[in-house]
Amino acid sequence: MGVIFAILWGILKWILLLLLGLLILILFITAVFIFVPIRYRIKGEKNSAHLQGDFQLTWLLHLFSLRLRYQENEFVWECRLGPKILAASYPLPQKKKKDKDFKQPPQAEKRTKPAPEKTESLPPPILREKEQSEPRTKTAFSEEPKLVSAMPKKKSWRQKWQQMLLAIRRFFEKIVHPFQRAYHKLRKWREGWHDLKEKWERYPQKAETARAVKELAVGLLLPLLPRAYQAELLFGFDDPATTGKVLGYYYMLDPLLFPKRKRHKDIVVEADFQDSVLEFKGWCRGRFCIGSFLKPLIKAIMNTHIRRLIRYIRAYQS
Repeated sequence: MGVIFAILWGILKWILLLLLGLLILILFITAVFIFVPIRYRIKGEKNSAHLQGDFQLTWLLHLFSLRLRYQENEFVWECRLGPKILAASYPLPQKKKKDKDFKQPPQAEKRTKPAPEKTESLPPPILREKEQSEPRTKTAFSEEPKLVSAMPKKKSWRQKWQQMLLAIRRFFEKIVHPFQRAYHKLRKWREGWHDLKEKWERYPQKAETARAVKELAVGLLLPLLPRAYQAELLFGFDDPATTGKVLGYYYMLDPLLFPKRKRHKDIVVEADFQDSVLEFKGWCRGRFCIGSFLKPLIKAIMNTHIRRLIRYIRAYQS
């Protein structure tokens, strides 16, 4: 009896160890998926000669990467898993299949007797005289009714007029139909907007709900902002006075937008008072993880104003 319990305990122990290992593996994969950051890099350049841009997204030490490029009026993208290209906008090279040469066994040559030459047998002289004596105009007369029946019938002027009016009507229907659809959609959106505006005016505690929605939006957008950036901008208008006004507005807002200058956070703006020009060159990079979005989402779900707004939207849709 003790031996049986020992065997059962050993089997149960290995099953528990396997389940524990599986649980640890699932937790590890979940932690990697949530807390490993996703890195991105954006680079662009624009001048009088060309316009180009590059966007690259990588995850898990470049195991997964997505790249988008715009250069010479052409948009190209590719998705990689390690060195292998999973999908791309250009045709991927196909692997050449090796032709396996199978050696066929030699077949014995079959000896065939030469076929006798066929000689055309001429009809007897009596039948030849009959064929020559028969007139050949019978075939032409026999084909005449078929040709007459195959000829199309002429349409009357009334049928032609009706066909022309039908073609004109279809042409105008094709032109007017998109405008009718757009008008009906705009009318539905307008009615829906007025209905939504009336419901929002009757909604209680609008200020607190708007503040909670604003906090949720800021919490979701902050992790996406770049950690480092550098840009150089050169602009100019035909009128030097307009160029001076825009440059003055920038210098007025610069201390508010960028209060602290850091090493990898700098924007240089220059103006050209002689020519109308717009040139840009810069890059930025950043990183975010899925776990950074969990805190604002959980905070929004626990907020009573957000929950009340979700219930209100569901009731409005139903």
